[in-house]
Amino acid sequence: MIEPDCKRAEELLRSVLLSNRLSAVETTAPNTWDFQFSGAHLNVSVPWRILDGESIRMGSCDHDQKFGLPQPIDGVAVTMELLGQRRVEHLTLERKSADLKLVFEGSFFLDIFNQSAGWEGWNLTASDGTQVIALGGGDIAFWSKLTSPSS
Repeated sequence: MIEPDCKRAEELLRSVLLSNRLSAVETTAPNTWDFQFSGAHLNVSVPWRILDGESIRMGSCDHDQKFGLPQPIDGVAVTMELLGQRRVEHLTLERKSADLKLVFEGSFFLDIFNQSAGWEGWNLTASDGTQVIALGGGDIAFWSKLTSPSS
């Protein structure tokens, strides 16, 4: 990972996510999720999970599964029930893998696993168009109107 891009990426993630609340989530395509915050969208196409400090409460692969229940799990509804309107208190960007962990109020965690050596895993777009992209292999690309894309 190119160190200046990682530092800029972490700065952007912190500036737009810390103290911000999850306002909405939606599936935009199969296995693609858009976590919406005021002033930013976090688009995720890799596995993710929500933990409550004790156990896994929801995984991206649980959406639309029945698991013997009367109705399939509505991943959007469960995610909003668990994380909706909670503030992001802390975040960690893993420099070797580009995994992203968001810590919400009440000790809830959103873990996003950048799983591929080739495919982009997630990207965050701020309202000004600045982007952080988790590239395959664990690299990070940072793009703003003032800089060209890099990786």
